[in-house]
Amino acid sequence: MSDQEEQMSGRPHARVGADHAGPGDAMNSAIVAISTTGMITAWSPCARHLLGHTAEEALGRPVERFLHRVAEGGAHPRRDHRILRVLRAGVPVDAGADSFTHRDGHPVMLAWSSAPIYAGEPGAEGREAGTVTGAVIVLQDATQPLRIEREQHDRMEQARRANSRLELVAEITTVLSSTLDESEVLRRLVRLAVPALGDWAEVDLLIPDGRVERVAATHREFSPADIAHLEGPLPPLPRSPRGPLARVLHGGTTLVISGDDARPYSDEPLTAAQHELFRAMDAHNVIITPWRPGARPTAR
Repeated sequence: MSDQEEQMSGRPHARVGADHAGPGDAMNSAIVAISTTGMITAWSPCARHLLGHTAEEALGRPVERFLHRVAEGGAHPRRDHRILRVLRAGVPVDAGADSFTHRDGHPVMLAWSSAPIYAGEPGAEGREAGTVTGAVIVLQDATQPLRIEREQHDRMEQARRANSRLELVAEITTVLSSTLDESEVLRRLVRLAVPALGDWAEVDLLIPDGRVERVAATHREFSPADIAHLEGPLPPLPRSPRGPLARVLHGGTTLVISGDDARPYSDEPLTAAQHELFRAMDAHNVIITPWRPGARPTAR
């Protein structure tokens, strides 16, 4: 039987069907050949390494049983199998990375490409000058390239965030030097903080005479009218604080809390007021930090 007849028959080729190393394995590439009917005629040792199936299991059987792309699901029609399209179109396919199913069931990320095998020379007019007698599929482990790509993406994201922080610092410096009106400075600062640092922000001031006042607030979805209702005087600072805001205003350090942590105490109206703010802001995670430029505001 000639090479052409053997390729079209779908039976394994005596020279390439056996489980032995070839040029693809030297390049860490799996080589799989199929007939015009989609039957596997060659299955290299590297294919076994990547997918777990031996040549004895694969040869002479439909390629879609062994090169099963996870994205195609369990009941994907054979006519729509992407790897088999090269047989119908007669043109090479370079598909990039896909997730395939290993013999033991876990997904493996492989880069793959395929090209038709012609009987004779395609000639100057390409595929129309020759007959497609099968296809060859090349697969490579894509885990390492994808890991490198993710690391590069992470580094670029870190650089973007660093640049954003530098821009925010520059904007804050401009705001601090733009006016001597302390209340206006604080309002501008909270507007810079949202959405750069969070969904909402506010500043509470402990006035020297003991009063507490919310002098600035903002939320990414609230209108100025909504914000105006949130600003203004707050209940006084308790002598023995238990709530997070009261503890920070009493000289505490930065706190990271959830919205539920600011539960109201019957004898601490300030904490109850803060709890109502958390509910209005739909707060899930909150940072309360002291700021001491003479008076002691907290910003969130």
